[in-house]
Amino acid sequence: MRVRVDDGACGTDEQLVQITVIDMPVVWYEDADGDGYSSGVSITQCSRPSDHYYLADGLKALSGDCDDNNKAINAGMGEVYDRIDNDCDGQVDEDSLWTAATPVGANVQVTLLNCRITFEKVLTAGQTKLAIVPPGATPSPSTFHVLDGYYDISTTAVYSGKIEVCFNYADSGLTPEQEDNLYLLHYKIDHWEDITTALDTETNTLCGEVSGFSQFILAVPVTPDYDVDEDGFNVNQDCNDNDPSVYPAAQEICDGKDNNCDGQKDEGYSDTDNDGAADCVDNCTLIPNRDQQDTDSDGYGNICARI
Repeated sequence: MRVRVDDGACGTDEQLVQITVIDMPVVWYEDADGDGYSSGVSITQCSRPSDHYYLADGLKALSGDCDDNNKAINAGMGEVYDRIDNDCDGQVDEDSLWTAATPVGANVQVTLLNCRITFEKVLTAGQTKLAIVPPGATPSPSTFHVLDGYYDISTTAVYSGKIEVCFNYADSGLTPEQEDNLYLLHYKIDHWEDITTALDTETNTLCGEVSGFSQFILAVPVTPDYDVDEDGFNVNQDCNDNDPSVYPAAQEICDGKDNNCDGQKDEGYSDTDNDGAADCVDNCTLIPNRDQQDTDSDGYGNICARI
């Protein structure tokens, strides 16, 4: 190209010069689902690798997407109860709490997640909450298999009369016979109570009636041929029908369980201190400690921590 050169003393002159433009490599960040959050994978080069890569100023964050094939999953999403880590914090369904305003009135209806609650009469307004709590908070009913989570409902509203509680459920995995025998159970003081008033298998709705709140579960009766954990052995054959790694003739592995239902745990594995806990699960392998107490949960038994 031709440029004008000014030497500062002898006027100006036009000369033909060659200018070479060198592209500098830049960092491109992967965002396969286009949600603005990169998976953290990057490539440094001059040209854009593909349509799934962006420059930093074209993204919301340079990392934070734990599923880069689903734009509904990233660090900016809120957690919902769906057995998925929606916000990519390494936890599933944490803070599974839903709240709804409950106004004064008759036949007041609030909806929380998959639950519809109808108060016969609300005298003082408040907040009604639904939380998903893990099994073990209350004893599980021995003759039922819990279909989903344990639903804990509470309210600050002052009410009178009956309360109708209805849940929408997923019928995947249920046989028609099992679905026809769904129950809505309510934990009352120290036992589970059948409160079922209506079951609609067309709309997948199960309802019941209560006068107060605590925990609720949707459950199927355990029949002799029912295989809860789907490991091929029913409740009468399996020594733990809630764990698919435990069944008769299973391979025994060192995990603190009786995998093969022979009445022994971790047989065949070394137990240096002969305390009944194999070395691979023993929190203090050189000193007998059958109770395996570990008060501070640091992985070392109390008896070892005192050494």
